[in-house]
Amino acid sequence: MLWMIYRFIDRCIDYLDYYYLQGLRRTKKMNELARNIEMDFVLNGNYLLSELRNFEIFTHDKVFFEGIKNLVRGKVDNTVISIFDYRYSFIIYRYGYSGDFHTSSETRHKIKKDHTIVYFLSELLDLPKFSLHRKGLGDKIANFFTKRDIQFESNLDFSKYYSLRGENEDSIKRVFNKELLSFEKSIVNKGIRIEGSGNKLIYYQKKPVKLKDMSSFINSGFQFFEVITMHQLHFDKITI
Repeated sequence: MLWMIYRFIDRCIDYLDYYYLQGLRRTKKMNELARNIEMDFVLNGNYLLSELRNFEIFTHDKVFFEGIKNLVRGKVDNTVISIFDYRYSFIIYRYGYSGDFHTSSETRHKIKKDHTIVYFLSELLDLPKFSLHRKGLGDKIANFFTKRDIQFESNLDFSKYYSLRGENEDSIKRVFNKELLSFEKSIVNKGIRIEGSGNKLIYYQKKPVKLKDMSSFINSGFQFFEVITMHQLHFDKITI
């Protein structure tokens, strides 16, 4: 019973810290962005979580805390656009022995992951479920054994440097035409990840996007959406 009380208090501290103590300047700037582009701003956007569970980044085991913050949201043409910060944390336990090897010990570590995400909900999208990012060493080793990455014989450079995965390979290859593959090589750097499913698309970075880089990050997300849908959003370039 006592551990449940400690866990509840710990979560409350995380909530207050994330929403009300950290990043006040960032919150102010995101609020200004919402006003400038005539969209709504909400500090706590957790109501979106249930809408996003189909994406890999929002599917976690044993999450201790998760939250959507600094949500900028509005509709452009037939597309609902959301820009926000997302954090989730989880606990790992490490076990060891004291110097005499007779007494075991347990160390508790809290791991936090922060991302900045652009999310599109649009009737212009009809996507197979996929995920895309630039390959790291771990991806290359894993793919050597599993062969899960989708390969393009017509674009071996793309297949060499980018990890594209999904169950319906033929449908995914139809979406990723020559123009899209060429465009992605110019924007998908080591930190960018993209996931799509049905009428939803998310474009995000592994780490929080710095304010000085926010404009280019959001605009590149918009560009990707326009290329994959072949539809130009009636929207000016964002500046923050």
